Amino acid sequence: MGDLSLDTVAFDDGRLLAVAPVVLPAEARMDLLQDLCANPLEEFVLLVRWESVASWRHAALAAQRAVRAFRSSKRLGKTLATEFAVCLAGIRQVSEALRILKPVGRRCTVVGLLRDLDILKERLEEIGAVRTDYPDPEETISLLGYSGRCSCSGRGEALAMEASARVELER
Repeated sequence: MGDLSLDTVAFDDGRLLAVAPVVLPAEARMDLLQDLCANPLEEFVLLVRWESVASWRHAALAAQRAVRAFRSSKRLGKTLATEFAVCLAGIRQVSEALRILKPVGRRCTVVGLLRDLDILKERLEEIGAVRTDYPDPEETISLLGYSGRCSCSGRGEALAMEASARVELER
């Protein structure tokens, strides 16, 4: 475990994606993350199950696909956060995606698509979040129900990313 750093990816419209696997203290005040989004159709902050994000690339691909679905009006979710959940989990049913991604225990991954990441980092530090490592991609594949399948690249991370591509192809 190290200090709180955020993996970031710039989007073309001034928004930034932040991804960080973290451990939260038992007394963490999660309400401090509630008011960070000015517009839920353009921004989101989600705490998801730690095993559900294989890497920052996996989260970035899911965010890119969610934004594209919103722009083309082919979304499955009512908000950008729910559309991201569908794309991350690789499952078209919103309620099932949210169930799978629901954090378990104190270890989770924070994913936020915002115009200002400084406030997210400040709030995470305020609640006492501590950065940790991403899970082994095999854990992500197992959680998402893709065990036993092969990736075209032979890498577990790629298989997790391929799940999000399938959701887009099935729209």
